[in-house]
Amino acid sequence: KDKIRVCTKVSSQQLEEYGGYNWRSLEKLISESLARLNVDKIDTLLFHSPSQDFISVQYKELFEEAKSRSLIKDYGISARSFDDLTLATQKGFGNVYQWNFSLLEKRAINYLNNITIATNYSFIGRSLLFRGLLTERFLTVGPNFVFNDARSQLSQDLLDWVYSNIFKIKEIAESVGLTISELAILYGANNPTTRLGLVGIRSFDNLNSLEKLINLSQLNIEICYRAATRFEASHRIIN
Repeated sequence: KDKIRVCTKVSSQQLEEYGGYNWRSLEKLISESLARLNVDKIDTLLFHSPSQDFISVQYKELFEEAKSRSLIKDYGISARSFDDLTLATQKGFGNVYQWNFSLLEKRAINYLNNITIATNYSFIGRSLLFRGLLTERFLTVGPNFVFNDARSQLSQDLLDWVYSNIFKIKEIAESVGLTISELAILYGANNPTTRLGLVGIRSFDNLNSLEKLINLSQLNIEICYRAATRFEASHRIIN
């Protein structure tokens, strides 16, 4: 427990299912999480993808109540969009913020580095592989590949844009002995603004890549990170 921080999420839909948007519903959700996790306190509770109507003082007070009762240590927002992320920081909704961050999506980092937040905050970068596209496999199959998961909803323009950038990423990755995905993970996890980078694991190959990165010397990490920072994506406004 001294090395692991427990983070979980609660959604507005769950609150509604548990009786409404009130303290009793949130307390019940947290109590059930504590029992399942076998812990006395949740380190970080994130409000999962709330609409902007829920990023308000009214709902912030529910999370503050949980904090005052020592059920949680910190709380914040797992944002649906960049606009929701900025609203959460402006409203001071907790001190932990989660949104997309990768070699191809740097808006959150650029924004957080250029604003003043009243409290110390932590940023959790998700989708380090940019929706699972920064991989050798996507380079091989190409932008016209038919996905059978959430990526099937991505526009063809977006897939073409990622594909046009991935060749330069591959060149940089190979120059430091990494794969495309390894470079993307290392960059996301070592950016000084991110407290944590989230990586999905689907196979033993994924685990082997993470083990390789973990075992890099600090000097090699710095060399690889500096190489990754040389990459600049071609211009595109990403929704």
